[in-house]
Amino acid sequence: GFIPIDRDCKTPFENVFAIGDVTSMIVTENMAVPKAGVFAEGEGITVAKNIISKLQSKDASELFDGKGGCYIESGRETASVIEVDMFSQPKPSTSISAQTSENLSSKREFEKERLSKWL
Repeated sequence: GFIPIDRDCKTPFENVFAIGDVTSMIVTENMAVPKAGVFAEGEGITVAKNIISKLQSKDASELFDGKGGCYIESGRETASVIEVDMFSQPKPSTSISAQTSENLSSKREFEKERLSKWL
């Protein structure tokens, strides 16, 4: 099974956080946050902020916003952007942009940024 977490990425165990593909963050009765790197990254940032708050003896808790996106290369030197908001109301939302060369340039910059940031 998966480790259940709340939007602050806390598990049912005190002082234990979890992120990524091993977790289950329920959005609606029949939907959970998808198992995708963009969401794991957001959860990781949420956990880091919550650990820092805890170390500084602050009561505030950061909540994962449930937002993420990805690029889809569509050929002919173009790409689209898909954006997801898992916690939008009244239900999760998804949008997809037009296919443009600017989106492909943004995708390539995103790749460079992530590779230099995380590797």
